[in-house]
Amino acid sequence: MIKRISVIGESIYYSFPIQLLLNHVKRNQVLLLCWVTLFAIISGNFGNYLGIPYLFLDPVYLNKVSFSSFFIMGVVISGISVAFHITTYINDGHRFSFIGVISKPFTVFSLNNSIIPFLFLFNYVIYIIQYQISNEYLSFDSLFVNLLGLLSGYCLMLIALYGYFWFTNKDIFKYVVCKLDEKLKQNIKATRASAMKKLNIAKKKQIRVDSYLSLNFENKRSG
Repeated sequence: MIKRISVIGESIYYSFPIQLLLNHVKRNQVLLLCWVTLFAIISGNFGNYLGIPYLFLDPVYLNKVSFSSFFIMGVVISGISVAFHITTYINDGHRFSFIGVISKPFTVFSLNNSIIPFLFLFNYVIYIIQYQISNEYLSFDSLFVNLLGLLSGYCLMLIALYGYFWFTNKDIFKYVVCKLDEKLKQNIKATRASAMKKLNIAKKKQIRVDSYLSLNFENKRSG
């Protein structure tokens, strides 16, 4: 029984989502600080005296709180999430070499990197419900419409951005980095020895991952 629990615990620990989360803690503290700030804002622990939380919990567009105002907030939050995925993919994608041999690597990476964004969205919805019921005394129908606006904006933004990479079959890492890499090659003379040295360093920096979540939400082996 203990051995079985140990095996399950090890499989969870070395899953792609958990390793990405641990990697953020080790190497991406600035990105985490951005999310911590957002969490602090929606919970009322940051900028409360300046009314900053109300910009998120009770957004106004054209002098009223409506489906449109929450729709815009959904688009903004979704954009922040995608920017988070792109930044992480460019900075740390090379640490997980297995994603280079799977289909739609950036989309798979983003799905497994979604613990923090989805956790934020979930808490954001909870805080909106609490605030709107306790302070604005909204009816269930009005609250439902506002939340529908938020989630619609969030989902449509995701579909628009990922749809581009999906149907054009572009790897965001190659798309952003290749031009810079070409300029560096023009100015820096590379030797076989230096290339092998960089390859060995890259291998040593690889992070162990035993499984990942596929686009079909299936747990698959990485190797």
